[in-house]
Amino acid sequence: MSNPSGFRPSGMPGVQQAFRVIQNQPGTASRIATIVFLIVLAIPLLALALVAGIISLAVFLVLSGWARLFARRTPDWAEHDTEGRKGVRVRR
Repeated sequence: MSNPSGFRPSGMPGVQQAFRVIQNQPGTASRIATIVFLIVLAIPLLALALVAGIISLAVFLVLSGWARLFARRTPDWAEHDTEGRKGVRVRR
């Protein structure tokens, strides 16, 4: 699909567009500098996302295990509901 206005709805350039820009750079030095700059940014961001995913998975597993071991089998509101309705007439 060709977009004559050059506007991308997502607001971020795609990977193909980024490499097209790199290929259109005039010199080899600027290409190498741009690739190094992308690598310097991409590797820490990917590592951060990976570490955050592993930590969130570990926290989820610990909390779900805790809830499974120590959770009550009946809901807490079942007892409070009967106590709160004393003296209330139910029309039938």
